[in-house]
Amino acid sequence: MRKFWEVDSYGVSDLKIYKAEDERVIQKVSESLTAVDGRYSVNIPWREEEINMDNNYEMAFKRLECLERKLTRDKMLGNNYQNVLDNYRSKGYVRKIDQSLTELNQWFLPHFPVVKPDRETTKVRLVFDAAARYGGRCLNDMIYPGPKLQNDLFDVLLRFRKKKVAIICDIVEMYLQIGVQPEDRKMLRFLWRDLDTERMPEIYEFNRLVFGLNVAPFLAQFVTQEHARKNSEEYPLAARAVLDSTYMDDTMTSVKNEQEAVELYRELKELWGSAGMSARKWVSNSKAVLEKIPEVDRAKEIKLSGNELPSAKTLGLIWKAEEDAFKFQGGSGPSNVCKLRD
Repeated sequence: MRKFWEVDSYGVSDLKIYKAEDERVIQKVSESLTAVDGRYSVNIPWREEEINMDNNYEMAFKRLECLERKLTRDKMLGNNYQNVLDNYRSKGYVRKIDQSLTELNQWFLPHFPVVKPDRETTKVRLVFDAAARYGGRCLNDMIYPGPKLQNDLFDVLLRFRKKKVAIICDIVEMYLQIGVQPEDRKMLRFLWRDLDTERMPEIYEFNRLVFGLNVAPFLAQFVTQEHARKNSEEYPLAARAVLDSTYMDDTMTSVKNEQEAVELYRELKELWGSAGMSARKWVSNSKAVLEKIPEVDRAKEIKLSGNELPSAKTLGLIWKAEEDAFKFQGGSGPSNVCKLRD
């Protein structure tokens, strides 16, 4: 019945009504939000004032050994996994902890790979398992997940092809561009030893938002939407695109002409950049717009020397700009293509 009324009343009201718990989470996160040198940091919204967790080192170590066996059997996966962690260290997303200085009350996150061979960029994503239980509890049990802030997918898709000129981009490693306040970082630790099973694991600690926390989607949307509102006068087109036409790390919208699309590209680049983030994989259905976007920023599949406009994968669909149609993965028959305009 609930789902029936949600479908039946779709579009009647855009008013968001939060529960008292959600209001408290929003207030706590808002009060903790800081921006230093163009990067935002927040506190994790804990359910308890003092977090007391059993030492789960043994469980995390066993999970590491299991992971190492898998990565050793699959050399390519192991190399990719190592490269991702090397990238985390080189960019300062994590730091190694002196084991003699570790607190008694800390939490170790087991981790594992999710492989997506069809992705243009990162084909191996590391997930840090905040749902892993030890002593009857997991880290996610201790965290308020926060309310849903992301835009409705159907709304985003409608706005995307409402006007003549479409434009798409996504944010590079969005979660990892948002800092976590120092007092919360001891609960975001993990073990790693560069696949050298002959030595003891080293302890690393995240200082950025972790993919795997139940609160990560809420915190990412809260930070980006607050940043957009804060800068809406300087970047009106970009702020509106972030607030209305962004789903997680994908912005996809449409504007009335090519001049406005080029201005939107400029505004979005500067708006995201002022929050320590970077927009990439730009796609448009206008060659004139794409010519104004540096090649390094465009999606790799775009070749302006050809006659046809590019296709791009976004939000689980393939948008064929030349036909102005969405194509569903899994086949090429007419039932898999949804034309947007005649």
